[in-house]
Order: sequence, then structure tokens, then C-alpha cells
Amino acid sequence: MSIDLADDGYEKLTLRDSTGKVVWDKDLDLWEIHNTFVDIQNKYKGRPAQEFHAAVVEHLAKMGFPPVSHRFADQLIVRVRQRVAELKNAPAGEPVPGSPASTASIPLR
Repeated sequence: MSIDLADDGYEKLTLRDSTGKVVWDKDLDLWEIHNTFVDIQNKYKGRPAQEFHAAVVEHLAKMGFPPVSHRFADQLIVRVRQRVAELKNAPAGEPVPGSPASTASIPLR
């Protein structure tokens, strides 16, 4: 038996400022950041949303992100959650939409 896997657990994230200039462009480990978001969410359960978003923004800064808004943090959480769900639900052996092996594309906007 052999195992042949492609590591599709990373996603390229490009962050632009309001002028369109790229200020951050790196690969994210989807499971690591998703699990971190879940941990932060559990820690802030029952507290105001702005405290949760502030904690996410603080974590992103520790990861090397430039200063980002709470809106960006919320959008990133949603997109990471969606992408992780897509990867979890993909049939084994079939390319996931948005992967280099797929003909489908998923806009990140």
C-alpha cells in the first residue's frame, strides 16, 4: 500500500490596503488558524462581539499581520470556516474546488 497525498491544508491570503497595495501575502495553515479561532470563540463565549473580534485582531497581529479592522477579522473567520468545511466535505480522491487540480473556482471576495 502506498499513500499519495497533496497538502491542501494551506490557503494563500493576500491582504490589500484601501489603495490596493499588497500589505500581506502569505500561505495560511487553514486548520491551525481555524482551531485558533474556535479556541478564541470558546474563550469569549457569552461576551460582547467586539471583545471577540479584538482578540482575533490581536492574534492576527501576533501572526505578523499588519493592523486590521474587526470587519476584516470577521470576514477572515467566515472564509476560513467555509474553506475548512469544503475540504472536510470533499470526496476522497477528488479535487476540491479552488485547488490547483480543480477546474472550479471559488472567489475569495
